[in-house]
Amino acid sequence: MLTLLTGTKGSVGLVEVSDLLAFGSRSSHTTPETFLGQRQKTRTSLAHVRRREEALCAATNASAKCSEDRTVAPEDPAPTTSVKTSMSGFLLKSAVTKAEKICCLNAVATHGSFRLTAASASLFPLMFPGCEVAEKLHLGKDKYLTSCFLGHTYAEDLASAFRKATEELKQAKILEVSMDGPNVNMKFLRSLKEELKELDESHNILDIGSCGLHVLNGAYKAGHAATGWDVMGFLRSSYNLFKCVPARRADYVTFTESALFPLKFCAVRWLENGKVITRALELLPNLVKFVGGSVKAKKQPTCSSYSAVANAVRDQLLSVKLAFMLSICEELEPFSAEFQADNPMVPFLSTALHNILRSLLARIVKKEVLVAADTPTKLLKIDLEKLENCIPVPAFDIGFAAKNELRKVPKMPQLTLHQFKKDCVSFVKACCQKVVERSPLKYKLTRGASCLDPIFALSPEAGPKRLTLALQVLSEQQWITGLQAERAHRSYIEVCSSSLNKKKLKNFDRKEQRLDVLWPDLCSHNHKELLSFIKIILCLSHGNAAVERGFSVNKECLVKNLKEDSLIAQRLVHDAVLAAGDVEKVLITDKMQQMVRNSYSVFREELQKKKAERRVESGVQKNKKRVAALVKELEEKKRRLLSDSLTEASLLQEKIDALKK
Repeated sequence: MLTLLTGTKGSVGLVEVSDLLAFGSRSSHTTPETFLGQRQKTRTSLAHVRRREEALCAATNASAKCSEDRTVAPEDPAPTTSVKTSMSGFLLKSAVTKAEKICCLNAVATHGSFRLTAASASLFPLMFPGCEVAEKLHLGKDKYLTSCFLGHTYAEDLASAFRKATEELKQAKILEVSMDGPNVNMKFLRSLKEELKELDESHNILDIGSCGLHVLNGAYKAGHAATGWDVMGFLRSSYNLFKCVPARRADYVTFTESALFPLKFCAVRWLENGKVITRALELLPNLVKFVGGSVKAKKQPTCSSYSAVANAVRDQLLSVKLAFMLSICEELEPFSAEFQADNPMVPFLSTALHNILRSLLARIVKKEVLVAADTPTKLLKIDLEKLENCIPVPAFDIGFAAKNELRKVPKMPQLTLHQFKKDCVSFVKACCQKVVERSPLKYKLTRGASCLDPIFALSPEAGPKRLTLALQVLSEQQWITGLQAERAHRSYIEVCSSSLNKKKLKNFDRKEQRLDVLWPDLCSHNHKELLSFIKIILCLSHGNAAVERGFSVNKECLVKNLKEDSLIAQRLVHDAVLAAGDVEKVLITDKMQQMVRNSYSVFREELQKKKAERRVESGVQKNKKRVAALVKELEEKKRRLLSDSLTEASLLQEKIDALKK
């Protein structure tokens, strides 16, 4: 099954099984066919690493010819010699091919240059004199394949790219479209659902909302924007002020007697800026000294970064604002860290988001209102615009860290403190509203998937109740039949009732163990429907962290003149090596051996194919130019005829006028 991963600003990633096809990165999404501990077929796409095998082929042919001669000649006193020679030649060829594959795998895994790898291989005979494998090992540097990447696009562009990338796949197997929250992605999803429904009314894409990681990052950003504080500008400017300016850094050390500088603020990963805010709090007195020292020494920089820092440090509540933002960041950051894992995490998503939302609401919502909202659905329905649901602004607790910073500043007017608390309330309220707006919590399937959380599975009431929600959605979307849902429900109760299984569920550690290993171990072959349900649930995306990481991996893979499909091929191999554990743990199969031996012929075939495509494209372009030239010629002829006719008409009119006189 296919999971489409769309990133910010219309960037798009496609993941089939756990391998990268185009535009993005591998995620934790697996298909039911290749599931549970076998998350990917070993798709060792090594065709982009080419070898020159002439010497090896010559040696092999010579060995085979020698073997043939010795077998036929009657005077050969030792017929077994030919067999030994042939066998040794075969084993040598296999050993050389295996060594070449290991070199290629290591080059991809370490993002090394193919040219450098080939050059290094030529040194092996010098490093290992007398080794036949080292002498025969030979690597080529040829690469092929092409593809297309998207930048800032519209929903129609995403749909077109999606159709092109999935034209050879079965549309009916699209399980989910996972994405972050931009409207362009939402529009694309709506159009895709409509298109697939026209093709097959029985096929429906499952939906568990936007990426939870992006939701929380967006919530934190929205909270900052709601306050009107320009803390982001201060953090960015404090870093840029000293970046790549040795003279300014020297002045800073002179004025402050400290060599500790601000850290870089990331404007797209807000929840990873906790360390940045902590460092800014630590260095705030030094920044004040630097600004003061620059004024006294008349060495004030004229850049905008200095102006932003100088204006910010005049705010007496800056440290309090930083401390408050840090407390919210530390409350949300554990979710971001945990759900960046590649393990299947969807069953934990509902509980984690529910706890975060409840914790945030507890800061601004009255206790009795929060107690009454005892389910995720009720929690989402709390109206924060109603004053009767919220605590008064003076009663808002800014937190211990902010209080400690507030005690360090001079006494502030009550009106200023009231406005600060009001801003803090706006921060938390905007966070909550953003989480609710596109949160996976709104979707029944997200809550139902938590039945696979061992904590819910151990509950005789909560587990079956959550399971019913999930089975209801899958049945309505026609991913399973009603009878299959009933069998899965019975199997779930049976599995979770076993005393041995209860012990395994209690001992489950989500930091060390995986759900796709636990549940198959709990289920027997008699629970086929339950296993099918588990496969579908654990295929769902818990976030696009792997896609974002994949962009970084792609950047490491990039070199000059690298074709886009070569990049994709490298990512396939890179992910396969990661899945195996390391290069030495990759299982070298006979199929891989054969694929590598045939790689050069595949390269030649692909080269001819590309040439044919270029010829066709060139013919099309020539035809377009010919048609354009013909059109231009006819238009020119038309213009001349019109001009001549107008001239002739003008002469005739003059004659007519002359006769009338």
